[in-house]
Amino acid sequence: MWDYQRHARALPPVDPTINRYTGFMVGTTAVVSPCGKTLAVGYGNKITLWNATTGKPINLSHPIQTRHDILAFSSDGRYIASLTVPDTRYDGSPVISIWDAATGLSHCRLVITPTHKGSLEWLFFLSNDNRLVLSGLREEGEGQKFVVHIWGDATLGEPCTTATLPCISSRGVGFPSLLLSPDVLTAIILKHTSTNAILHCRCRNSIEEQFVPHALFNAAAFGIVDTFGAAVFSPSGRFFASIPDHTGILLQIRVWETKTWTEVGGPFETGKRWIGKGIPWGGNGYISFSPDDHLIRFTSMQDGAIWVWNIHTGSLVAGPWRGYDLRQGDRIIISSDGEKLVSISFGQLEMVRLWDTYGFCIGQAQEPVGGVGDFGDRTLIQNGWVKEEGNDSLLFWVPLEHRDKLWRPRNIAVIGVTPTKLDFRTFKYGREWGECIDKEYMANTG
Repeated sequence: MWDYQRHARALPPVDPTINRYTGFMVGTTAVVSPCGKTLAVGYGNKITLWNATTGKPINLSHPIQTRHDILAFSSDGRYIASLTVPDTRYDGSPVISIWDAATGLSHCRLVITPTHKGSLEWLFFLSNDNRLVLSGLREEGEGQKFVVHIWGDATLGEPCTTATLPCISSRGVGFPSLLLSPDVLTAIILKHTSTNAILHCRCRNSIEEQFVPHALFNAAAFGIVDTFGAAVFSPSGRFFASIPDHTGILLQIRVWETKTWTEVGGPFETGKRWIGKGIPWGGNGYISFSPDDHLIRFTSMQDGAIWVWNIHTGSLVAGPWRGYDLRQGDRIIISSDGEKLVSISFGQLEMVRLWDTYGFCIGQAQEPVGGVGDFGDRTLIQNGWVKEEGNDSLLFWVPLEHRDKLWRPRNIAVIGVTPTKLDFRTFKYGREWGECIDKEYMANTG
């Protein structure tokens, strides 16, 4: 960077390797509290909390130092649970820890014994209280079974309840997986093939019971689903959304009521199916529901867009909204209230971006925020050039080392790297470029 008046360099050259590795590891995790006010980010050997409104870090009296693989907030936001599983970096026993979200103090800790040990898939709190749920695969004889443990109110010890479900063999293709409703009363078992997955449903009336086949679920009528598509329960567990497997280019979302397994919404056409070698981290995209089960949202990294529909009317509420640097993200999280979006990138620059999406997910238009001209959240960078949205007018050029870190108008926080923030107060662009030339200097040199 140079000072054009003094004809001297103002800042030393920027080393593009700086901030390339910042303690992040593949597996960086993030979770938004149920109220949408706090963001927990885990990377390396620590968990940090951030104010999701201001983007400022929350200073805990006891910083949380632990290696982890999965994070979860309790339903009231008072606790954070972390799960550490063995891998090449850690060869100990799996560990569950519960932390006080206000102070960072360790609330309780449990080392998973061989009785519980196996392939651990997911950790979350029940939707209606602070009971903790852990699901995973367990070797049993010559086969495997899914095991679901539930512990008491933010306490760890012997599980209050344990249920098992059959692991339907995929015959060496793919990996069997289990989806549980937030109340853990409905379970979907996915039997994967090389290109798609077949679903089987189990249910129960209370968490004290074992799962039994759902009498009204018809796997043939439900059809196969896209192996790389998303499938998710609504917050209440009343609805289930999935992407069916079909030959079309555009993806479709179908919504089912989980008591009778009748289709109640869709098909909603969204972005394009992933075409090419290798499937991105997030597959074909992410599905999420609004807290009241009325809206369904789909986020596509392939298209870099978000759609929102009303399940009950079938109408498109918003979208496709192409913004928020979604193409740069490997994992996308939308807060339950729809007012925050978290984008996690696992590239050379591993980072977490927190975006303000207030109003978008309920169909309200978002007003321009800050910036200059038409430089905004949807502005693309092509070969380093930032163009005005909707035309090819060039605004400015961004050096390679700053492109991924560029701060956008609706960013609340960029975590993991030092973002590049632009000050436009004296910036000249378009027809004002001529004002960059010092008139007095030109007069004296003329």
